[in-house]
Amino acid sequence: MLVPVCGLVQVGLQPMADRFTYLPLIGIFLMLVWHIAGDRSQHPPSTIHHPASSIRPPSSILRSFSAVGAAVALLACAAVTRHQLAYWQNAETLFAHVLSVTGPNYIALNNHGVALMQHGKLDEAIRDFELAVALDPALDAARFSLGQALLQQGKYDAAAEQFSTVLQLKPGHPAARLQLGLARARQGKYDEAIAAFSDALRLDPNNGEAHNNLGNVLVLQGRHGEALGHFAEAVRLNPANPKAHNNLAITCKKLGRTSEAIAQYHEAIRLLPDFLEALNNLAWTLAASPDAQFRNASEAIQLATRACELTRYEHPLLLATLAAAYAEAGQFTEAISFAERAQQLIPSPQSPLAAKLQSMLETFRSGRPYRAD
Repeated sequence: MLVPVCGLVQVGLQPMADRFTYLPLIGIFLMLVWHIAGDRSQHPPSTIHHPASSIRPPSSILRSFSAVGAAVALLACAAVTRHQLAYWQNAETLFAHVLSVTGPNYIALNNHGVALMQHGKLDEAIRDFELAVALDPALDAARFSLGQALLQQGKYDAAAEQFSTVLQLKPGHPAARLQLGLARARQGKYDEAIAAFSDALRLDPNNGEAHNNLGNVLVLQGRHGEALGHFAEAVRLNPANPKAHNNLAITCKKLGRTSEAIAQYHEAIRLLPDFLEALNNLAWTLAASPDAQFRNASEAIQLATRACELTRYEHPLLLATLAAAYAEAGQFTEAISFAERAQQLIPSPQSPLAAKLQSMLETFRSGRPYRAD
């Protein structure tokens, strides 16, 4: 128990920590308790009544002072604990206090930055990460966190630079390879993204996230057959990942495997009932599929209505799907109303969705449902 605090062995990054004293102090507290108990056993209360004397034995006075002292100590501890609890509201307040006590500290700066990033305070988080990296350029955790914050800000080149440095410091860092791949994919550098995800899978073939991300990039390149295998593997490795099921469904549908696509959409929604993309994709398939065996107007209306409710009927694409669902049910008045509402919400009349909605409206006004793959 004394090893972490003896100064000869360092446990973890920190050379000292209050928590290292908790176990060693147990013995000291036992010694104190036994000492008091032993003192009381050697001086048992007198059973002889002395009415003429009000003088208490010294041991009794000592015990009284000990009791009062213990009570005062407990009250002091309670007061200090209450004060300290203000710093333990969350990780942000805790590590802000640490920094106020210790000054610049690369571990505390990194942890404080992570807490800030989780609360969406990206500029402040980046400042902390950069200070941590300045104090210790080899701190891969701070560089990785800095890369994540830059990625969220859309600064893809700067983010990729940080992830690349992390991989130089720690070549076996799988998360850095994944994040590097995401940065390159968002830049449109698909070959570099594929290389990063493939490297991650070479190091860990059972990385479901890498399979899913690689599948997404292959889809962007039009390589749907290859993507299908990676999405299927992502689902096998992590059956509870609704995004992987949705991606697999999209690719199945693209390859004409509509029945499998519908099953995968259902599974994605079962895992995440408010999954907007899956709700919309399945509703559209059930409303507008050219193949009658896959159409189901009532379920399409139910799914599309749920998606529109979640977005307060303010998302034009979801409203278009709801319009198609009502048209499939033969309720053209409602279909036209929702399609027109979607038109009003489109920011640009030159967008592809605007042209699609115009085509849908013409179809509805002629008393026909809309059909599309």
